Amino acid sequence: MGAAAFVLAAACTGGGASKPNFHPSVATVECPADIEVQLLMEHSCGYLTVLEDRNHPDGPTIRLLFLRVQPPEGPTEPEPIASVGYEIAQAPDWGSVGVAAGSRREFVLLDQRGTGHAEPSLECPEVDEASDELVGGPISSDAVRGAFQTAVTKCRARLVAAGVHPEAYTLDAAAQDLEELRQALGIRTWNVISWGTASRVLLEYARRYPDGVRAIVLGSPQFPEIDPVSEATPDLTDAFAALADTCRASSGCRREYPDLRTALSRAAAALERSPATVSVRGKSISVDGAALVRVVRNMLSANGGEEAGLVPRIVQGALEGDVREVASRLAADPGMCLGYMPRCTDPPSLGAYLSFTCPGVPSDAGLEDVYPGLGSEDPYVAACRAWGVERSADALAVVTTDVPILILRGEYDAFSPRDRVLQAQSAMPNAHIVEVPYMGHDVFGTYDCLREERNRWLLNPASAPGYSVCLHSIERPTFP
Repeated sequence: MGAAAFVLAAACTGGGASKPNFHPSVATVECPADIEVQLLMEHSCGYLTVLEDRNHPDGPTIRLLFLRVQPPEGPTEPEPIASVGYEIAQAPDWGSVGVAAGSRREFVLLDQRGTGHAEPSLECPEVDEASDELVGGPISSDAVRGAFQTAVTKCRARLVAAGVHPEAYTLDAAAQDLEELRQALGIRTWNVISWGTASRVLLEYARRYPDGVRAIVLGSPQFPEIDPVSEATPDLTDAFAALADTCRASSGCRREYPDLRTALSRAAAALERSPATVSVRGKSISVDGAALVRVVRNMLSANGGEEAGLVPRIVQGALEGDVREVASRLAADPGMCLGYMPRCTDPPSLGAYLSFTCPGVPSDAGLEDVYPGLGSEDPYVAACRAWGVERSADALAVVTTDVPILILRGEYDAFSPRDRVLQAQSAMPNAHIVEVPYMGHDVFGTYDCLREERNRWLLNPASAPGYSVCLHSIERPTFP
């Protein structure tokens, strides 16, 4: 439906009639039902119309839904907060609008191009249709990899035939979408916030349009210059090492799992040599070493870290030949998401994800450097080749900005690069870095004090945040 509407718009606006004087525009619309059922605060919706490819002013346009939320009794702080959601290429979580009440600011939430209610959508139902084959077999098998690559190829062919240009869905294009929305709404400056990998868009935005940004808050960030394939291994290694340290500091965990640091690599290597097959809800699931690693990465990062305490038991079980819980979690994977991306309960628009991330993906990647025996190529490397978006040197440029930034990262987060976060001040001199103990990918979702201090910092971004008392109140995981 979205692609068909897009073709019609392209025919009406771009079929021979030049648009050299095109200007982005906004139009108020009735909010979609999935927004209305969740929001009680005063709100409104609209569509932002922009060029699909700004290098072609006579080309087709696209529409991006945006939401404006007012805090109860109206805003008391002048600068709004803007966001493009939680994760890269994922539809926004409308529950994030609570930031309006907490900060006493208007909140503006924009769909990333190709995602959510945007027109066109770059979702790939072809991958969904192959999900049984993708979930059931070992990821190292040629059949599973071939099925994924074939589905991605079919998705691209369908979108291109409908008039979509996947190469136009870049991080810098998404950043410009946000800037054109700010200008169209007449907002002088605003704060921007992300709760996950959508930080890639916001950091690109800060790089290109610093004059419109008052302050930035990044929770569990990734960085646009580091592609998600290459950073997977070091991110997981750092997060698992942090959990092993916590386990060693707990007498019960240390007694039950005395060698947790090497248990994962030993279990993964054994399963890679001889995958185990388990029946889950009538579905046959093959668990190889890469599957175990993917499940562990997902559990370490889940929400506020509440599943981290279960990881030692699952790793030890796999080492002893019991992979039933691993298989159960794999069976819930919508297809090539679990362990590759966070928050797989709401998987991304896969085409948008590939367009956003593939320009930085190297030609080969794997987990063999840390987990011996896992020598197979990451399936997203082949998917990027099938998607046909060229590798770009610009995608590897480090983001530098003087805008005040608050960065929070959970120490168990296996999707956010610890080294890059801790070194952020070298390129961002006004960055404040907070590592949150015992937490995973969602640092703002569990403890009120983490959100409250964020909101206090936004009142005066030139000051240092006062998180010390809050951090000492965060509880260690329990290890069953």
